[in-house]
Amino acid sequence: MQIDLIRAVALATLLGVGSLGCGESGTGASGHAAGGEHSDESGDGDHGDGGDNGDGGLVGPDGDEFAQDACHGLHAEGVVVQAALDAAGAADVVVTPGDTTWVVHLPEGVTSFATLMLPAPHSDWAVFVDHPDVVVSFTNHETNDRFDIVPENPNASCPDDMAVDARVHIHTEGHHLIEFSADGAREIRFQMVSETAGHDGDGGETADAIAHGACDAITGEHIMLAASSTPQEALAGDVMMVGSNVYHVMLPDGPAYAAVHLTTDHTDWAVFLSEPNLALSVSNDEVGSFAVTPHNPNAACPEALQVDSRIHIHAGGIFVVEFAPTGAGEVLFNMVSEAEGHGDGGHDEEGEDDDHEGDGDGEGDDDHAVGDDEHEGDDDHA
Repeated sequence: MQIDLIRAVALATLLGVGSLGCGESGTGASGHAAGGEHSDESGDGDHGDGGDNGDGGLVGPDGDEFAQDACHGLHAEGVVVQAALDAAGAADVVVTPGDTTWVVHLPEGVTSFATLMLPAPHSDWAVFVDHPDVVVSFTNHETNDRFDIVPENPNASCPDDMAVDARVHIHTEGHHLIEFSADGAREIRFQMVSETAGHDGDGGETADAIAHGACDAITGEHIMLAASSTPQEALAGDVMMVGSNVYHVMLPDGPAYAAVHLTTDHTDWAVFLSEPNLALSVSNDEVGSFAVTPHNPNAACPEALQVDSRIHIHAGGIFVVEFAPTGAGEVLFNMVSEAEGHGDGGHDEEGEDDDHEGDGDGEGDDDHAVGDDEHEGDDDHA
């Protein structure tokens, strides 16, 4: 069966043999559509039918307008600010979301700060930075809620120029303290835009269809899955997770892993869990590791889903979900494409559904046709 072949290829890759999801080995991370299609044998980073965005970067098939605009904004003149040495001084260094590119000068060898003003709660934000590991977190002044920024996840449209493309759901508004690390580049270009309302920066308490869909999905059918103690065991397990289904994951005592098949390149994924601090990352050896926010409740049902982590993964294939080593427990896990809602996340190039035998059929999974490209950008949550 197809799923057995996928597991075999993935296991070989994890052990250092062959290439994950590619027709040939060594094709580069961008060529990993499921089933060996979309292989980039030239190694030049050309992402299939995505095309060139005109500024040296490449546009994925989802047409991520936020990523593309950020690539153009990278070369804008920008507004220069000097980060403060302490939280009190940060009150005088205010940056705002929107089309503005902020050029932030940082002091040498010490942690520094600025203030970020967010105009509305319950919004999905795209954070772009040209250097990794510099923007650490946003912390709300009143509630002390902290939102960590993924240290490195290159923008798929211009990966060589923009090292951080972090998608985060922030349920608070008002003043947030930005923490910059003491190490790394001392001048960065920073841009933050609302995925909810486009580039006007207003965010807004809108109906996040992805968040609401996850809340509905967890009340429906769950697929039982026993997590494995090693990545190899997870890849060879009886059930491989796919997008949109809700999995009731039983965690062993100690390290825990599960495998998930992501069917599309250059896709924004929403990861939901019923308990905080349990999922650490989604990763494979070809494209690296993508951190899962430890605790950021879903604004639509914060008690039921205590993690709502938005991450951009620039290649499809077989990934391993790493859970935090803990005592035996259980957690509900749901991972869906923001491009297709509670469909399978597909932009399947042949227009076919990605059906895996034995993976179950979560409620509400099949309302979105695969290959429908009539999105106004894949991050605009209706």
